[in-house]
Amino acid sequence: MTRIKKLTISSFLLLAVGYASKPDRGGVGRCSKIFGIPELRQCHFSHRPFLVWEFFESPKFRFTVSPSDFSRLDTTLKAAGYSAWERGGVTYGSVSHGWTPDEDSVYCSLKQGGYSYTWSYSERKNLIYAITFP
Repeated sequence: MTRIKKLTISSFLLLAVGYASKPDRGGVGRCSKIFGIPELRQCHFSHRPFLVWEFFESPKFRFTVSPSDFSRLDTTLKAAGYSAWERGGVTYGSVSHGWTPDEDSVYCSLKQGGYSYTWSYSERKNLIYAITFP
């Protein structure tokens, strides 16, 4: 095998591994599968990709939401067994959101099957974070 072929194959594999490890690839569709909430596809979330992430980081998503979509999400999460919303932020991997005193962030969570599923919302920023980790 020539050196150029090896370099081409190595580059392709590196890009494939990078894409496969991107924690927010797939947007709303993948988020709904990972969190087991098909109703998410009904919401009009706007996917806000992460520019920085760690290789093989657990799935995490960031979306811009409207107040009506948040209300719909709130109802959906309550029906799925999530905790009540509490004031505070969320930190995992390359994300730390909602911990400064001037932020209006709330979060809710669910532990199921050895995983923790956490949602964090800022009304002021119209941002929602969805993060899962073992």
